[in-house]
Amino acid sequence: MMWQPIMEKVRSRLQSWKGNLLSFGGRITLIKSVLVNLPVYYMSLFSMPKSIADMINKCISSFLWNVKADRGIHWIKWDMVCGPKSHGGLGFFDVKVRNRALLNKWIWRFSEDTESLWKKIIVAKYNYDPLAILPKGISARSSNGLWKEIVCSVISNEEDFLLDVRCVMGNGVRIDFWSDFWTGVRSLKEAFPRIYGLVTNKQGKISEFGSWVNGLWSWNIELRRELFSWEIPSWNRFNQVINSGVSTFPGVDSLKWSGASNGIYNSRDFCIKLASAGKLQDPLWYKVWNKFAPPKVAAFVWKAMYSRLPVASELMKRGVNASVQPLCLFCKEHQEDVSHVLCHCSVVWQVWQRWCYLWRVRIIFPIDVRQLLQVWSSQFIRRKVRNLWHLGFFGLIWQIWLCRNKSRFNGASFTVDQLFNLVLLQVGFWGNVLWPTLVPQVLDFVRCPDAIIFGCG
Repeated sequence: MMWQPIMEKVRSRLQSWKGNLLSFGGRITLIKSVLVNLPVYYMSLFSMPKSIADMINKCISSFLWNVKADRGIHWIKWDMVCGPKSHGGLGFFDVKVRNRALLNKWIWRFSEDTESLWKKIIVAKYNYDPLAILPKGISARSSNGLWKEIVCSVISNEEDFLLDVRCVMGNGVRIDFWSDFWTGVRSLKEAFPRIYGLVTNKQGKISEFGSWVNGLWSWNIELRRELFSWEIPSWNRFNQVINSGVSTFPGVDSLKWSGASNGIYNSRDFCIKLASAGKLQDPLWYKVWNKFAPPKVAAFVWKAMYSRLPVASELMKRGVNASVQPLCLFCKEHQEDVSHVLCHCSVVWQVWQRWCYLWRVRIIFPIDVRQLLQVWSSQFIRRKVRNLWHLGFFGLIWQIWLCRNKSRFNGASFTVDQLFNLVLLQVGFWGNVLWPTLVPQVLDFVRCPDAIIFGCG
């Protein structure tokens, strides 16, 4: 089986990593830098069967969530995990999507690599028009082959790629006048069947229907007969459409992909386009994946934004550890859910308020972590210490969670003062590493944070 070596390589790589010794952020890094790139060579040449793609995706997902032998929880759906960070994903993509993105590249290169040896071989083998800007399918004499598999795979998913590719007219020698997409309609022969039936040239390139004269394009389309009066409106519309596809100056024919601002196809942009379909871009995700918080902390906030943390309420929903204490370990009054333990708890909310009081800021009581981050990011803070304010959000939410875990598993207890001092210590350490001139001494920040917050001119 062709894909067996890839499966074995993925499994062996996963077995060599101790997932339970890595943080969630560390596992994300390994997936992005190693796992999803293992089968790139194969994926750039062969269409991956769905069963193989599902198996690889399952292996990656299990490693991400540290699931072993069906013991563990995939906390967030795979299609939400895969995608750009700006749309709520983790920045990597489903392997089948990457496979399609890499195969599409060959169709794009067919247009770009006009003199390459591989293209000359393909043109000769499959009896293509040497001037064609796009391959027009497989000829009848070709029953199998690598190129056929690539083209058939791209055509079978044409709504994702080919329908977004438009031919841009230059000199018109490579673009099929009637079948290629170079005007505002997909195919002129389908949009104007009456005109197509009347012309004498039904297979020609654009250059066979006109030419550049003194810097202006002039059409010369020959008809078999004179137009009837009722055909003239259709002829006029036809001329409007073809004139809309004429470039402003002579050049070479090229392709333009609508999925990128510069019109050039890129496999990563294709993955982003497909993975973000149906998902809204939210600027709030940029606040999560900032350059200040450690990756494991940013990854934790990402999970909290989806309310997918192993708190009592979520575990009981899934029938896991049903004997767990359902009440919040800080206030011991309400059931423990994600929003409660991180912001709604009376003890925890006092810690948030203490931090805001330091900055002379008031924030509303949030619905959940997402709204809390939204309110937090909208506060007007002096530029000099604005980053320190944002870092405080991550320090607060991270220390609250760490203390919750110590209470849950070690029987520890914390007062508001103790929690707040731990937050100051955490932010002080991070601030000292990131901005040593702003936070020169960690203990100074813990003892007198006001001096740093308001002492910076």
